[in-house]
Amino acid sequence: MTTDDRTKLISQLLALDSPATGNTSAVTDRAVWLWERLANQLTPLIGQMGFESLYARAVHFSQSECRGLPAFEFGQEIDFLQKLRQDLLGLEYDIAERCNTALLTRFIELVAAMIGEALVGHILQCAWDEYSAQRGTREFQNDK
Repeated sequence: MTTDDRTKLISQLLALDSPATGNTSAVTDRAVWLWERLANQLTPLIGQMGFESLYARAVHFSQSECRGLPAFEFGQEIDFLQKLRQDLLGLEYDIAERCNTALLTRFIELVAAMIGEALVGHILQCAWDEYSAQRGTREFQNDK
């Protein structure tokens, strides 16, 4: 799966609930859910500290696309999901959606460089396939 394929997949997953389009709270809820599912799959492999470290790097690498998103300091007392929710809710819908797509794309690129494309593809399938199936989309399964 290429970076463009991942970006398209993430955008599709964020846009699945079409009545929520334009609603920052709804896109934030979907974004946090996607991150939570990804964390559930990756944390056993790389640990919570490894996950948050890669998340902090993804935030850093996404700053040019997400100027309104504050940096995430690795080792903060606040949970990264709480911080992400708080940060995204402070943005307009389009910016929140674009920032989350950029963050997830950068994060997945970092993980893929570390553990390989095949394993990342399997992890994404495990993490997000349920969400796409619940919402009636099969694009993710067809992209495999």
